[in-house]
Amino acid sequence: MKILILIEITSLGGHVISAFTTGKELKKRGHEVHFAAGKGPLANEIKKIFPFHPLTYYHFHGYRETYFTWKSIITLKQLIRVVDKKQFDHIHAFDARSYIIASILSIFKKIPVTCTLCGSLAPNYNIPKSEKIIVFSKEQRDRLVNVFDWKEKNIEVISTRLDMEQFSKVNKEGVDKLYHKYNINLSDKNIMMISNFLAPKVESIKCVLEASGTFLKKHKEVRMIFIGGRGEFFNKAKEIGRKINQQCGREAIIFTGKVINAYRLLISSHIVLGVGRSAFEGIAYRKPTLIVGKKGYAGTVNRENIDQISYYNFSGRNNKTNAPSELLVNEITKLIEDKAYYESVMDFGVDFLIRKIDIKSGIANIEKVYEINKSSLQNYKRMFKTLDIIKILIPIFVDNYYNHFKSMMIPRLRIVSDKFT
Repeated sequence: MKILILIEITSLGGHVISAFTTGKELKKRGHEVHFAAGKGPLANEIKKIFPFHPLTYYHFHGYRETYFTWKSIITLKQLIRVVDKKQFDHIHAFDARSYIIASILSIFKKIPVTCTLCGSLAPNYNIPKSEKIIVFSKEQRDRLVNVFDWKEKNIEVISTRLDMEQFSKVNKEGVDKLYHKYNINLSDKNIMMISNFLAPKVESIKCVLEASGTFLKKHKEVRMIFIGGRGEFFNKAKEIGRKINQQCGREAIIFTGKVINAYRLLISSHIVLGVGRSAFEGIAYRKPTLIVGKKGYAGTVNRENIDQISYYNFSGRNNKTNAPSELLVNEITKLIEDKAYYESVMDFGVDFLIRKIDIKSGIANIEKVYEINKSSLQNYKRMFKTLDIIKILIPIFVDNYYNHFKSMMIPRLRIVSDKFT
């Protein structure tokens, strides 16, 4: 099968890496895989393995991010040219924005389209109906059912998105050079967290920093390593870390800044903190892994917590209120001091990952979804498809122009108000 994987931006985000991982596994199974995507730092990595077709995506209407604007028609035309030239058998979109554009294309070109909604609580609007859509978690499935009136039979929960083989192929010598570069001492018990420093991650980082001030003073052999540097909170976090280091009298907290293929650094970690993909990467290296989300510590990946943690896609959204940092301190302390507990958490995580997250355990199910969506084309009705797309686009455009009008008028009204006060 000739498959086109579609993503809006080749950033360092989890959904892009998941698409990349899926593409590599499809290729191993004999499919011809191409990528069409917006620009970003992972584009060059993708180009090393797959034919790559650049697309221009338009994410904003005015100052507001949206799924579709009139300029998105340019993206649609670019995609049509790629499809006409290469004659694909299937399109697999890995985000809602790409899926909408691919669905509009399918009105004109009779080509099956599959969507995987990755992570978070996407979509923000309803998206075109299909015979089968793939989601990573039951939380996403229930959102589609309860908020957007999808039928459960049309939603396939396929959590697999990680290539376990990549962790056994890491160049240890190359990683040792990175440790030296960032002054990471392998004789320490290094607790590592891969994260950006953008607004959605600020609270989780604050929680870890607050907890660090306690457990780093108690355990001199422990260091906290933050891996990543993108985002407006990075410099502020470094300043907080500097003060903690002064209190500890040593370089107890290290900030690496941006690192390509950051998962490699986790190979010699002692404990991993994170959400989503970064949590899986820690487990893949047989490290006890703690979920730390927007509202703080949300549980350790162990037998007692796994059902709740996996329902919320390892995001930490199972916390409904802010968790006190003491909970994180207590759990880290237990893992540091209790070797038997440490090993039980480690063993459970690896077993779960192989069964539920390794791409090899789910790729056959993805192929089945392709076949189901392909078969549904036999009952294709262009008129119904067109009406469905129009129904999806109307609320998007209404929001686009309503918010644009509001952003233009409020400052003017304030100016008028100031003149009369």
